[in-house]
Amino acid sequence: MQKEKLLFPKISVGGFITRCQGANLEILLVQKSYGPMKGKLTFPGGFVDRGENLEKALRREILEETGIEIRKQKLIGIRLMINSKENSIYFIFRAEAKNRKEPRVSPESESVEYYDLKIIKGRENLSSLVKYIVKNIKENKLIEKTNFIPREIKVNKNNYFLYLTGVKSRLP
Repeated sequence: MQKEKLLFPKISVGGFITRCQGANLEILLVQKSYGPMKGKLTFPGGFVDRGENLEKALRREILEETGIEIRKQKLIGIRLMINSKENSIYFIFRAEAKNRKEPRVSPESESVEYYDLKIIKGRENLSSLVKYIVKNIKENKLIEKTNFIPREIKVNKNNYFLYLTGVKSRLP
C-alpha cells in the first residue's frame, strides 16, 4: 500500500475590508475573473510570498488587487482545506480602508467595489464563504470551528475546516 503524498500547504490571506459611508458600513469585494470562484463576489487577497508575514501579505495583496491601503488588521477566521489536489490555509482578516479612495480593477477581477452590508447578503453572486461570515460574525467570541461547507467547490466535510472569531464592529 502506497502512502498518499501530503502536499505542502499553500498559504493565502483575504481581507474583510470595511469603510464607513455616512451611517452605513460598506465591505470591499472583488468579482473574480478566473478559477472556481469566477463570477463570484469574494474577499480581496491572495498568496503569501516566501518570507512574508501574513499582515504584510494582506496589505500587499489588497493594494495590488484593489488599489486600497488598509489599517487595523485583526484575524477573524482561518480556513483549512485538504484534499488530493490541494492543501491550503486561508487567513481572513478584518481591516479598514485608510481613506475614501475608490477601488480599481486588477487583471484578476471583473469588478471591485464597496457594497452596503445591509444589502449585500441578498446578492446571488456573493460567495457562500463571504455570505456565511457576514451573517455569522459575532462580537467578542473566541476562534471556534464552524460546520460551514462551501457550495462552489467540491470538498469533503472531513477535510474542510473554517474557524471564525468575532470582531468588535457595528455589523448589521
